[in-house]
Order: sequence, then structure tokens, then C-alpha cells
Amino acid sequence: MGSRKVIGAALGVGIVAVLAFGACRHEQPVAPASQPPPPPAPVTPSAVTSTPAPSALAADAGIDPAAELALAIERAKSCTEPRAAITNRPEGGTIYNNAMTSADAGSIDRGQLILEAVEAESKAFRCCFDSWLSQHPNEALTMLLVLELESDGTLGEARVAADRSNVDDPVVTGCVTAVAREAKYPASPSGSPTVVEYPFRATLDASTATDEAATGSAGTAAGNLAGAAHSPTPR
Repeated sequence: MGSRKVIGAALGVGIVAVLAFGACRHEQPVAPASQPPPPPAPVTPSAVTSTPAPSALAADAGIDPAAELALAIERAKSCTEPRAAITNRPEGGTIYNNAMTSADAGSIDRGQLILEAVEAESKAFRCCFDSWLSQHPNEALTMLLVLELESDGTLGEARVAADRSNVDDPVVTGCVTAVAREAKYPASPSGSPTVVEYPFRATLDASTATDEAATGSAGTAAGNLAGAAHSPTPR
């Protein structure tokens, strides 16, 4: 009787072991724990990037510098009450035709008409000067505008002579040449091309400067366009 209990107990232990082994065979494998990400690499001086230039940032932002300049020029020449007063208008001027000698300069056939064409754009030129004069209220602006006119009155080129101007702001110089291109020039009765050198001298109108200092408001300047013109040595 005692031996049967021992055998029964042994069989019971064997059955439990077999069941436990079977259960282990049906368990799913445990996935290994994920590893932490590696630490970031140390930053070396060669890996440090510099701040992009404004032009590069503008390009990345899709801004066209030429378009921005064109908008600034358009705003400059479209003011309603220019404060600049052009102070060097002479009684007359001379303009040389390229085909003429200096001795013949007095007989030019469209000199006064060219001066009048430029003077007709007086307000727009004064608007161009406003932004520079507002930043340099105690200085006089000086500028030489060069116009190359075809015999039929077409403007071939308009430019500001940098070596005879104290303004290098591209908005101001671009504004002046843009206004010059809008002027209507006369044809030459003799069929001759003409090179015009047109000097400007402008200051902030004194009454405007006083008003701005006292009240911060802009006044209206009543300036007249300068008009002396001549050419380099005739070609």
C-alpha cells in the first residue's frame, strides 16, 4: 500500500512536469528590450554654419531683389508732396550734338526743348531726392544725369555719373533714371544725336525742415528743376 502511494506521487510529479514543459513550448518568445539612441556627435568648429547673408535669405524666401528694387523706385517717384527743393536752375544751358564742334554749340537745334522736357518731370525728380535728403537733412544732394538721345528723340540711355554725384543709393539713382525714361524728348531737326549732361543740386526745403522739426509733419516744397547741360568732347 505504501509503495503504491509513492508510485502515484511520482507519477503525479511526472505529469505536472510534462504539462509544465508543454506549456513552455507554446509560449511566445519575448522580444529583447530596445536600445537607447546613441548620443549626438560633438559639434566641432568646422561643423558650425555661419548665418546666411540677407541676399541668400531673400533668395530662399523667394524674394526677387530686382523686383524689390523696382517697387521701391516706384514708391519713391510717386510721392504726392515732395520736400526736396532743386536749387540750381540757371537761366539757360548748352547741349552739344556729337556731330558738332564746340564752336558750333550755340546753334544746337533742340537744346531748350530738351531742358523743358526734363523740367516737365520736376516733381517726380524731387520725389526721387526726398528719401536721400530725409536721411541727410543738412547736406545738399549733387548729381549728374547723363542722357543719350537719338535723332528722333528716343532715349538710348539714361545713367547717373557716379564720379560726379554724392548719392550712391540704388533706389535714388534708379528712381532718377526711371523718371528720365518717362520724359518725352524732341526730335532733332538736323537729324543729329545728342548727349546731355544734366546736373542737379537739391536740398531739403528750409520751411519743410523747420516744420518737421517743430511738428513732425511734412510740408510741400516749391522747388524748380535745375537745367544746365553740356556734353563731353564731341565724338
